[in-house]
Amino acid sequence: MPPEIETLWAQLLGYIEEGLVVPIVGPGLLATSSPEGDTPYYAHLAVRLAHKIGVPSEDLPRGDELNEVACRYLARGGQVDDLYSQLFMLSKETTPIPETLLQLASIWPLRLFVTTTFDSLLERALNQVRFGGSPMTEVLRYSLTKVDDLKRSISESERPLVYYLFGQLKSIPDFAVTHEDILEFVHSLQSETRHPPNLYKELEDRSLLILGSGFSDWLARFFLRAPRRERLSAGNKRPSFVVDPEIAGDSNLILFLNRFSRGTRVFPALGPVEFVAELYRRWTDAHPLPPQPSESRVSAAPSRENPFVFLSYASEDRPAVERIRQALAEARVDVFFDKEGLEGGENWEAKLREKIRRCSLFVPIISRNTLTTDRRFFRTEWNQALELFRQSPAYYSAADVFIQPVAIDGTAEENERIPPEFRIPQWLRLPEGRPTPQFVKRVRELHRGSQLERAGAR
Repeated sequence: MPPEIETLWAQLLGYIEEGLVVPIVGPGLLATSSPEGDTPYYAHLAVRLAHKIGVPSEDLPRGDELNEVACRYLARGGQVDDLYSQLFMLSKETTPIPETLLQLASIWPLRLFVTTTFDSLLERALNQVRFGGSPMTEVLRYSLTKVDDLKRSISESERPLVYYLFGQLKSIPDFAVTHEDILEFVHSLQSETRHPPNLYKELEDRSLLILGSGFSDWLARFFLRAPRRERLSAGNKRPSFVVDPEIAGDSNLILFLNRFSRGTRVFPALGPVEFVAELYRRWTDAHPLPPQPSESRVSAAPSRENPFVFLSYASEDRPAVERIRQALAEARVDVFFDKEGLEGGENWEAKLREKIRRCSLFVPIISRNTLTTDRRFFRTEWNQALELFRQSPAYYSAADVFIQPVAIDGTAEENERIPPEFRIPQWLRLPEGRPTPQFVKRVRELHRGSQLERAGAR
């Protein structure tokens, strides 16, 4: 690869590392699988829409399929509003999340995502990768009837955010399908009274990564200029990066960028899907996931080797506990969470006991679901943890916190169905399992303390 391209990659990865990049996600990143191979999602959607409303689906122009289907429908006397409700009904059919979006969602420093598409695939990808499928990603939608804007800086948010710049799929015509829709959205976004100032401030302070937008010349210029207070030729604090074959192949636009927007870097050769795959490879090579405890290294001795945080919970609370697990994982805290492999087979109680022996912190998740008198797996975990706690009074001193209860609803600490030893430590409360920075900091300190203690004992 030419040295100048390697320099471009290094620059982009450095900005991502610092949390200074905002992806602008376009339809070029989305593909759906079919017997004939991968098909652009919006081309596939356009064909289905054409069949639904009874217009020809042959010879649709590449990258402009939905607009062409709309034009053919209107030429036959159709009502434009019908298109939106039909698309909404088609969206009820589940579409697999494209691998490209899952790869993009796996790059953790990316927190703010702006999408020019109206589908929910990016939102679903973030929820799957970062929250185990729980709907935790924040969502804001610009529309022609309501201006949603950021309430705070993305650096102050604990969760990723997807901003639908051209509206989100609904049964009413409040999202962009046709060229006219895009023109109306752009006109509104330029308005002094209807632009989202906080979003523009975030975009101005960061590098844009424009991916598969399919923007025409004028729309690309708008995107580069809109969030900035000064002319493009005045320069910007940080460069923008463009990955789009249409833009890279537009000689007039490239000439304009070279003359008036020298801070804009265009990646040549690679398509957006191939680019994200390469970005994901480079990022994971440089930032491998922290090693997980290896079963082959489990010691038979009652020690806390290879420590991790043990989350014990009722199965009904799994979605809430997944939020806690995800927040700890982002803070590089090893967590033992999925216990399905322990519940069956031989010697599962011995395996469970060894897991609890090795953990740095035992966190019982308290809720109304744990007040049951039925025999439940989490009760076995609690009993094992309490037995080890009682047998090792010298090791688990008052200064060494081993059990840290966390309540995810209003369950009272004095409830008689809660073990007495669980009532002694001060409970942490996370309604619906929504972690706070203070909680993550506290658990991380306890976990790291156990690691240092173990290292000092060697």
